[in-house]
Amino acid sequence: MLRLLMMQRGFMFLALIALLAGCKASDDVVQTSEASGPEATSAALATAIFASAEPPYNPQAVTAELETAVSLWNSHNITAYSIEVRHARPTWNTQIIKLVVEDGIVSDFEHTCYPERDCVLRDVDPQSMTVENMYDVARQIIPLVDLNPEVTFNHTYGYPTAIGNNDAGWVFDTFEIIAPTP
Repeated sequence: MLRLLMMQRGFMFLALIALLAGCKASDDVVQTSEASGPEATSAALATAIFASAEPPYNPQAVTAELETAVSLWNSHNITAYSIEVRHARPTWNTQIIKLVVEDGIVSDFEHTCYPERDCVLRDVDPQSMTVENMYDVARQIIPLVDLNPEVTFNHTYGYPTAIGNNDAGWVFDTFEIIAPTP
């Protein structure tokens, strides 16, 4: 999702540059470059592409972000929480798993899929969707550079907000800490 947004912004930036390159300067404007016509357009497009390019993927940096997120999660000592996980694969309907987790164990869950009318529920182990277990999934995905991994974390608690690559994706929503019962 983040990459799609960046691509849209990059496209809009390129379109603006192409439009500006096509405009003819008035005679009273001083030209600062010797390039004109196709050379100016090529230079403008090259600059736009360079300016909008994403930095190269760095597995070591993402692994460091993961370890920071795990430390943040552990520092909060969260023992009970609920979370919704949307899990997708290229040939699956999106699986929606709502979990209640207590002491690292799923105590309750609801499994649906989207679109509801035509969806096929897949065999998904809800225990594999806990925050703690999803850190392991992130560790497996991060080094798979050729599959375009993407891993993000919540800045307050450290739980994953998205883990994915070309083969699978998990998006985490509606996280809530459940107060322990006295």
